[in-house]
Amino acid sequence: MDVVEPSPDLAEATLDRVEAFRDGRTGEERLLLGGPELSSVVRYSFPGLIPEGVREPTVDFRGDELLLTARVAVASFPDVTALGEAIGLLPDTVDVVMRGALRPFGPSLSALYVDRVEASRIPLPGRLVPGILTALGRSDRNGLPKDALAIPLPQGISSAFVESDHLVLLSEEG
Repeated sequence: MDVVEPSPDLAEATLDRVEAFRDGRTGEERLLLGGPELSSVVRYSFPGLIPEGVREPTVDFRGDELLLTARVAVASFPDVTALGEAIGLLPDTVDVVMRGALRPFGPSLSALYVDRVEASRIPLPGRLVPGILTALGRSDRNGLPKDALAIPLPQGISSAFVESDHLVLLSEEG
């Protein structure tokens, strides 16, 4: 089986698929997107979406779990002083893995509930997760836990969640 790598062309093709789905041109009620497609969109389609200091963002799945990975400059971590002396043990750039679940959160929203964040395979304390999410653009919403990030859904999409190694989008028409 060929391994599909993230690319600008795959990002464009993925956005075209999503647009056709949103407009009802596919005739489908569900659209499944895989990790390479989502990684391509995150990397190449939305400049400014990813904070400074974050490189090679990747989206992947493990069953119903969402895995976000990236190379992150340690200086861009929020509240790095909370790591205490451990910060001196980390290199300038670390591999960060954020694990969680994407679930419906209300009209036109899903939420990423973060279960675990690791830097260079070292689990970070849960108290750091809200600061990391704030650095990623988290804003307070009624009922949204501090360790969750609200994700607005595009028009035409009623729900988004992870299931069986894919992001599942449901049509508002379905």
